[in-house]
Amino acid sequence: MRFVLLVLSVVLTGGIFYIFGYNSLVGLRHEAKTLKQDIVAMQTKNAELKNELYEIIDPVALQKLAPEFGLVLEERPMYIGYTR
Repeated sequence: MRFVLLVLSVVLTGGIFYIFGYNSLVGLRHEAKTLKQDIVAMQTKNAELKNELYEIIDPVALQKLAPEFGLVLEERPMYIGYTR
């Protein structure tokens, strides 16, 4: 009788650990899937922000915008130099 109770308790304990382990595995898989979706969304947002940045610093657009702020393109800039 003791042997049957011992086997039954081992099987029951093992089953409980199996259920908790499986539950943890499912939770981790769900979290990994959610994180992958977040990564894709962040990569998309990053690409959109890069496009906006490239539009802002586009040389053609800057040359059109420069006269509005009174900026002139210097053809022959003279830099400060030091000679000995």
